[in-house]
Amino acid sequence: SSAGKRFNTALSLLLRAVKELGVYGSKIDPTFRLPQRIEGDSIFSSAEHSRGGKSIQAVAAEEEWTKALKYMLIDLKALLAWCSKC
Repeated sequence: SSAGKRFNTALSLLLRAVKELGVYGSKIDPTFRLPQRIEGDSIFSSAEHSRGGKSIQAVAAEEEWTKALKYMLIDLKALLAWCSKC
């Protein structure tokens, strides 16, 4: 559906923004890095770097999508903690 496609695009753009903020943070403070790695529409938990990531797309399996959102929230929490130190 058109709404579903727009929602997935929004999720992808949000994930990209989180990644860009992480890159910016690491340029300002070389000791900072996001705990979860982001590649394209996927996010990898720190424990799963060698395995496949979880897709942020809503068409993914519900458990995978839920974990992807959880990992993104972990990165957002790290960004918030880093920003509060500045």
